[in-house]
Amino acid sequence: MNIIDIVKDSWLFDEHFKGITGPLIVAISVWSVRSIRQLFFPFFWIFRNNLSSGFLKLSVDDKIDALKIIDEYRECDGKYDVLMKELKLKQYGLFYPLSILQTLFSYIHDENIRMNSTGFLSFLDCNQIFDYDRHTMATHSSKKIILHLIVYAAFMAFLIYYVLGVFKLIGSLYHAPENFINIMTLLAMLAIVIIIFRIVYIILENSISFIWAIKFSKKLKQYSFSMKRKKLLEKYRITPKPSDRDS
Repeated sequence: MNIIDIVKDSWLFDEHFKGITGPLIVAISVWSVRSIRQLFFPFFWIFRNNLSSGFLKLSVDDKIDALKIIDEYRECDGKYDVLMKELKLKQYGLFYPLSILQTLFSYIHDENIRMNSTGFLSFLDCNQIFDYDRHTMATHSSKKIILHLIVYAAFMAFLIYYVLGVFKLIGSLYHAPENFINIMTLLAMLAIVIIIFRIVYIILENSISFIWAIKFSKKLKQYSFSMKRKKLLEKYRITPKPSDRDS
């Protein structure tokens, strides 16, 4: 019995299921086309940029609302007002305190940095490796970075062990007799391999993004220091020395 006979004798063509057979076949066909399209272009999907901060994915109106909240922040705001604003901003993918966010967006404006730049996105995405509060600028924590890298390395080791087993199974199926079950199992294993490569790429990209985030945070810290210094000079009307201007 060939595959066509198996399909004809299946429940899909039973008289009692004629009402759902058509829509079900259409749904399976659409899903198959999408899966095959993704299967034929795996490397475009595997190596797609994963630095996609929640803020970048927002609609223009939501981004404007978030920027308005940040712009309205003042140091004299009430503590509950600050908490409510920060809670709202977390829904927009902005997890830093308002004071840091205000400095951050002033920095990318003054330095003409694009919102889709690697450093900016890495800084937003990698907030978990920084120590910060409402009174100090974000500083990278070596302890947090090492902990995350250890977890990534352990998970990578597990994936490598798992994918070796998958390749071994693919090799055995390749030399096995050709039948419908073996072919479907082989395709499923290939899909698993593609997904594993995608996960490995995400882990490597996140690890590298730590470096970009740290570099960006250092520049942001220098900018914050220079802005505070400028405000103090303006407040007390002190004229900086020529040597200070040059620095």
